[in-house]
Amino acid sequence: MKKINEDYRNGLIHEGRIKNLGQFSFEFNELIRVESLCSVINPTILLDETRIRFSEYLKIAKDNKEEMHKFKMQMISIFKPEVDRL
Repeated sequence: MKKINEDYRNGLIHEGRIKNLGQFSFEFNELIRVESLCSVINPTILLDETRIRFSEYLKIAKDNKEEMHKFKMQMISIFKPEVDRL
């Protein structure tokens, strides 16, 4: 997961690119394949894994008031300007 976070997430968010020759491909059935010069992510599996993990987190947050409050505050801090414009 460190490679996904560093090369893909941080690269795209902070630099507008995927770092270290990272690529996307639908041609294999695993989340990430690290090859000699690059890493390759299957975007379908990445999306599925993201959905699963987010769903698991929401179940935890629904049962934990403190965690739900943290989640709400984070969403408000991220999306408040957009919501205020509606």
